[in-house]
Amino acid sequence: MIFALHHEICFTLKSDVRGKLMPLSDSFGLVEPFEDNTTESLTIHFSTGDDARQERWRNYGLSADFLGDYFANFFPGEHLPGRRLTKRDVIKNTVTFIANELIENAIKFNLKTSRNPVKITLQLYPSHLVFKVVNYASATAAERFKHFLKPINETNDIESLMVAQMEKVSLAGGESNMGILTMMCDYGVSFGWQFFTVEPDIIEVNVIARLNLE
Repeated sequence: MIFALHHEICFTLKSDVRGKLMPLSDSFGLVEPFEDNTTESLTIHFSTGDDARQERWRNYGLSADFLGDYFANFFPGEHLPGRRLTKRDVIKNTVTFIANELIENAIKFNLKTSRNPVKITLQLYPSHLVFKVVNYASATAAERFKHFLKPINETNDIESLMVAQMEKVSLAGGESNMGILTMMCDYGVSFGWQFFTVEPDIIEVNVIARLNLE
């Protein structure tokens, strides 16, 4: 079991699709295995070649919509106190937004030469939902992403970090990664990230996002 609240260097091993052991080189945030008491689980695989990426970009959004609809049906349709929305509506919109952000990021930064699919898994528990996304990045891209994650891992003031990131992007450009900060600030999502070395220049990136339902 891996349960990390702070950045740490680990040497846990994981098997790739060929059964080859891969070392876990880095982990950030709250990383924990899927629990056994899930009431529902669903996994979607996405092809990632250049042609597939261009042809299916709209389908990624449709997949997020499907995940929102699918998991919303496990919640009551009664209106929330003082609101016109039902809990089902809120879950649908929230799951759709989070899934769309995670899928688009995974596809966007996935190695174009990777033969492995990008995967998203959702698991429903009595009090929370867990999203897990797997993609494959170059070692350079993975290090750049880790550099972005370090301030997140070291602060409790995500709102201030979000403002600073917006200012940084407006002045210098580059990748904003605002989706991650938005999910944390506006939806209370807890994140964990794991980096497995598949080959010297191929890193499997696992993103775990936990959404509380209570």
